[in-house]
Amino acid sequence: MLKKCTEKLIILIICVQGCHFVPQSETPVEVVFHFVECYGTPCMDSVVELTTVAFRDNRPGSVWVMETWKELHRIKYRHISSRVLDSRVRQNRAVVILQSRIGTIAGHVDQREIFLLIRESGLWKIDDIQVTDEVPDIESFLL
Repeated sequence: MLKKCTEKLIILIICVQGCHFVPQSETPVEVVFHFVECYGTPCMDSVVELTTVAFRDNRPGSVWVMETWKELHRIKYRHISSRVLDSRVRQNRAVVILQSRIGTIAGHVDQREIFLLIRESGLWKIDDIQVTDEVPDIESFLL
């Protein structure tokens, strides 16, 4: 019992230290990697300010975190790896495409994740994520 509590405390401390960031200085790629690092983990609440209200389906951040966390926990979601395939910025819009490996209770899946970001009040925020197997035309997302 003590060992489990100690392990959870260590994980929490690492996550809190690893999830601290200064959003004003983050590029779209850095925002996406911070999101991916914390999505579905105990530090998930730190990504709320990296997302738009539209991304969260007009839900308050705390509600979005709780509901999303429950679903991710239910399917045993875990992010295994990601690498940037492409990224572009045009004015107040950005696109970041990742090749990712995701694990769930059903197994592993390799997928392309297209993160659409907008600049809102001087900060890059994730406005949408699309998952595909196809090679996307990145320019079409910047129109």
